[in-house]
Amino acid sequence: MSESPPAPPDLRLPRGSRITKGREVRRGFDLGRSAASGPVVVYAFGRGDGRPPRYALVVGAKWGDAVTRNRQRRLLREAFRTSRPGLPAGFDFVLLPRSKFAGAVMAQVRDALCDAARRAARRFGEEGPGVPRERT
Repeated sequence: MSESPPAPPDLRLPRGSRITKGREVRRGFDLGRSAASGPVVVYAFGRGDGRPPRYALVVGAKWGDAVTRNRQRRLLREAFRTSRPGLPAGFDFVLLPRSKFAGAVMAQVRDALCDAARRAARRFGEEGPGVPRERT
């Protein structure tokens, strides 16, 4: 009797994996810890619930026209989707492109995202929440 190959991990990105509330994105910026790697900056905020990680994308108008910004969003979203099983659970991640993002390919973005997310989550665990900056 032959054994069937192991089932691949579920790589779907359910609706609940997105951060949809502006205050939760702001909390990630204000209280989260950041790390940068290659073309990506990641802010991590620990929810402490042990559930799968969630993400928010922030790609401002300074990155170019709508076509360029949407390409960056698609790359970041796909990188998160494919690396989600290996990311720390119980965290909200806010993802931003850096200036090196323009020529980046999927493998670079995915590797950079994994590295930066792990480092930001480790920093959050070691240092705790950050201190909110004064808004002017």
